[in-house]
Amino acid sequence: MIADIQESIQGALSRIELSSYRIAVVMPLVILLILFVGAMAVVAAEPFEIHIDGEELELSGPVRIVDGKMFVSLEDLVPITGGAVLYDENTGVARVITPDTRFMLVASRSKVYSNSEESEEIPPPIADGEHLLVWIRYLADTFEWELEWDDEARAISIETGNDTEADPATEPDEYGQHEVESDDDSGKIYDISDAELDLLKRLVTAEAYVEPFEGQIAVAAVVFNRVHSEHFPDTVKSVIKQDGQFCVVSNGSIQTQISDDARDAVQKALQGKDPSEGALFFFNPEISDSRYMHSLPVTVEIGSHRFADWRD
Repeated sequence: MIADIQESIQGALSRIELSSYRIAVVMPLVILLILFVGAMAVVAAEPFEIHIDGEELELSGPVRIVDGKMFVSLEDLVPITGGAVLYDENTGVARVITPDTRFMLVASRSKVYSNSEESEEIPPPIADGEHLLVWIRYLADTFEWELEWDDEARAISIETGNDTEADPATEPDEYGQHEVESDDDSGKIYDISDAELDLLKRLVTAEAYVEPFEGQIAVAAVVFNRVHSEHFPDTVKSVIKQDGQFCVVSNGSIQTQISDDARDAVQKALQGKDPSEGALFFFNPEISDSRYMHSLPVTVEIGSHRFADWRD
């Protein structure tokens, strides 16, 4: 009886040793296989040449190949359109403004935020330091470029037909002071300078350029609502420059060329139009993770922005 028990124990130990041996041999192979597959899925691209209208483009950002798709920096391609990129690497949000289109991308998210009626889905952009890398085919389609890929020569040729250059952001030539009375029945008086009007138009452009026109008016109206609120400073400049209130101020994105829609939106807000319904805040609920902002009483939602009032 005892001999049978000893024999069973020895057999079990032998099986355990064999299993341990198999694990010791197989596991490193499995790990190597995982690393190999990962390296094949996402790799830094070997040197590629990108030719724009026949001339080689000098790349400032990295290039990545993911699942056979080439990702390049927005900073390298958007300026060719005559547009600009406003990228905040802390939030991963990139705002793109060109003469013909406006859209917003977020690192690791496949949704494209734009002022068009349909929402697009693309391979998620990749954050890489001060650059946001985007699938080059999406950019070519968006900007209506002709793109040809020569895998053997490791080169991409793009024909844009675009000779436009972006106009740098400029300050107004004159800084007069204006007292403006709204056209509605509120009786509100806005004491505002040319410099403040310019600053407000830049704020609306940077914060709401992908939003519908009503949403851009609402953003401007929020600033005016704050001027007349006891909870905020009493001038347009002080409201916009107040610490921690507008990310486009802290990250410098507000220094952008003013869009035509922003000019018209600010004028409408000056005349007393307020689609925000008296709101003192606005935010994108799909991007913001602020518990405080999500706790505020909502006045209205326009486009991708949620407008909210003060919480007592």
